[in-house]
Amino acid sequence: MFSPIATGLPLVREGKVRALAVTSKNRSSAAPEVPPLAESGFRDFDITGWLGFVAPAKTPATVVRTLHLEVTKALALQEVVTKLRVLGLEPIGSSPDALAALVKSGAAKWAIFLSQSSIKPE
Repeated sequence: MFSPIATGLPLVREGKVRALAVTSKNRSSAAPEVPPLAESGFRDFDITGWLGFVAPAKTPATVVRTLHLEVTKALALQEVVTKLRVLGLEPIGSSPDALAALVKSGAAKWAIFLSQSSIKPE
């Protein structure tokens, strides 16, 4: 099964399931003993979830900058980083432009995948 690390890791720790790999390009700090699929021969496999803060398209740039600064301040707090890592998350704190690029590249990647598969919307 594929599972978010925060959901699956407790089952691994309890010995109920065995973790074979993580789907990210690199090992997770939450489970560094679990190799990424890339180490098992799936060289380009890199599927990760992400969380980001978004605002309506016409939000003034000053408001976006203020929100970004406040999120960046929160991600600089060790207690926030620790809590996120306990949940299996890797805090990054990129810029609004970097998040927009991530969304755009992800949409393009999944559009290609869907066009090459037999998956149809219902």
